[in-house]
Amino acid sequence: MNPPAFDRLKIDYGEVIEYKTSLNNKAYNNFKSDKKGLEKEYSEFAATNKDWLEDFSFFMAAKDYHNGVEWTKWDKDLVVRNKQALGAWKIKLSDRIGFYSFLQFIFHKQWTELKAYANKKGINIIGDIPIFVAFDSADVWAQKEAFSINKEGKLLFVAGVPPDYFSDDGQLWGNPLYKWDNHRAQGFSWWIQRLRAAFERFDVLLTPTAPEIAFSIGEKSDDPIAMKLADICTLPINMAGIPGISLPCGFSQNMPVGLQILAKPFDEETLLRAAYTYEQASEWHMMRPTL
Repeated sequence: MNPPAFDRLKIDYGEVIEYKTSLNNKAYNNFKSDKKGLEKEYSEFAATNKDWLEDFSFFMAAKDYHNGVEWTKWDKDLVVRNKQALGAWKIKLSDRIGFYSFLQFIFHKQWTELKAYANKKGINIIGDIPIFVAFDSADVWAQKEAFSINKEGKLLFVAGVPPDYFSDDGQLWGNPLYKWDNHRAQGFSWWIQRLRAAFERFDVLLTPTAPEIAFSIGEKSDDPIAMKLADICTLPINMAGIPGISLPCGFSQNMPVGLQILAKPFDEETLLRAAYTYEQASEWHMMRPTL
């Protein structure tokens, strides 16, 4: 299959997606007809990643069937995840579910080989893990009880920030918040699985230290809830039991902005090496706010 004559100076993402999807479909059809010795490896990947792969592939297949619209606009039985109906839908969408599982397998295989090559050359790979998830995602659709939505998908609370220096009206991000009581009851398994998957792909992870810049001394003494919410980015890391370190990465309104680096359990050596490398390449740790 010859690629289209793409413009060398600008990207038409719609055209690229259409072309890449056609190649992925062709690869999957070839895999179904001749697995070329990959069947055992694929089965092991599917079994190891069952906790997220099945829901993700089902979600993507259903999204394709409904022409890409948000999951709250799908067939009602799918929206509320009616158990009896889910079985019928899995059969109906089985081929497309297999397609998305296959793509994840190929990505995993290629990425694992790339990471092994980089590590062999003494290169560590830095990843990112957002503190929130998208509302229109497999996580939220499959585990509504973990997020601030009801059974029908209506948002009860959303992430954002109040009016501040950057925006007179504040910001409404649209991400659901977490139902921490439910996470606690499940032993924070969702967080642990999420971090474990991330550390399979990366050597260290970067996250914010806090959702906003540091507040002035005494500024929130009368609002203990606001003070506790400042720890929302570090709290999940403590609960997951993994090593982390916070470093200054900039200033805003004369106040420091924090960067949090995370490493695999018991891999403090990589964590400290990454932190040291970052400090050698920056001077933020040398600066102090004017109080």
